[in-house]
Amino acid sequence: MQHFLRDLDDGRCDGTPDLGITMQKMENPDLRRRYRLSPEQTGALISRIYPGSFAQGRLAIGDVVLQIDGKAIENDGTIEFRPAERTFLGYAAQKKQLGEVVASLRLMSH
Repeated sequence: MQHFLRDLDDGRCDGTPDLGITMQKMENPDLRRRYRLSPEQTGALISRIYPGSFAQGRLAIGDVVLQIDGKAIENDGTIEFRPAERTFLGYAAQKKQLGEVVASLRLMSH
């Protein structure tokens, strides 16, 4: 509700941002080795980038997203959003307003 009310501050409802990507979980050890993740690294594999999205031209299919806004991404594609609670990594973008930028994105490019 807070997100919606903040969105209305300018008099119109713009909606909720999205990263514009599809991710593949990296729980399989062979997949992590294929993308050269060390045993300590975790992340999610970008498997699709939607045309016209924020990600187009910035990210690539085959990149592994390791962190978003300083939050580590687990191999199941989740981030911590409250102590001891996890949710899909897209939450980091969805909690922002349209036009706000993800502060940091750590990748392994391939």
